[in-house]
Amino acid sequence: MRTKIFAAFAVVLLIGCLGPIPGSRADTDSWPETLSLPAGSPSANSEYEIKLALTKALQQNQLAPDITPALKSADARSVIYSDKCMEQRAQAIRFPCVYGDPNGQDTMWLIGDSHAAQWFYAVNNFAKSAGYRLVVHTKSSCQPQVNSHNKWDFKECADFNNWLLNSIQKAKPDVLVVGLYSGILKLIEPNVFHRLKTLVGSAGTTYLIGDTPKRSKYPPTCLRQNKINVHFCDTSESKAFDGRVTNDTKNWAKQNTSMLKAGSVSKRCALPPLGIWCYSAISRTSLA
Repeated sequence: MRTKIFAAFAVVLLIGCLGPIPGSRADTDSWPETLSLPAGSPSANSEYEIKLALTKALQQNQLAPDITPALKSADARSVIYSDKCMEQRAQAIRFPCVYGDPNGQDTMWLIGDSHAAQWFYAVNNFAKSAGYRLVVHTKSSCQPQVNSHNKWDFKECADFNNWLLNSIQKAKPDVLVVGLYSGILKLIEPNVFHRLKTLVGSAGTTYLIGDTPKRSKYPPTCLRQNKINVHFCDTSESKAFDGRVTNDTKNWAKQNTSMLKAGSVSKRCALPPLGIWCYSAISRTSLA
């Protein structure tokens, strides 16, 4: 097993999946809603072919000149930020946040913190193609949890979670997609898992997406400064993934058979232009 998460992996991961670091300045270029896939796109390729392409990419030491989207777009925030459907901490007003196929007969919800918001375009593309009405309600630094008065249960978050629970119980979505930042999750696991168990009972199928890797260096800046030596931007696998949170989440999912966890998506989300493998990891489950 490789002990490094190489920069070749990091750049496509960041551009394809991560979106902005919370609190970072958004680039003036907007993130594209859709992209035309180039010939030979890996979107329909097998897992073996994806691993082969990724292995080949790891052998490169120079930054490719034709990264798509451009590296400068890595900081661009998605439309859910401007639509206020990715709420900031102090926001207390809810807005209509319907995407995907607005006329779809089946409904999908995307919830969680900013690490759920980063999956918006992959989930939205799937919702459009599969005919789901996608409802998005995410909030910065706020994970679905029972009221507990901890640091991460600040007033606006507690109010949001109470509203979210009531809304999901009324809506009874066919699909619920949850994304969580492992750095917060590991501090409040019991509270989050308790609330998720309640939410699972109100949805047809629930998907808990594994968190994306942590980076010791911010990839866009590091890669711009090290175009001929991208491996300077490597992050060790031990630092990139929190093994305890991953195992705890998997074990919890096994104990709650109504919840389907979409595998270790974070380790596979590695092919441009819009996180094709992230998208495939969702679409190849029972949603398809």
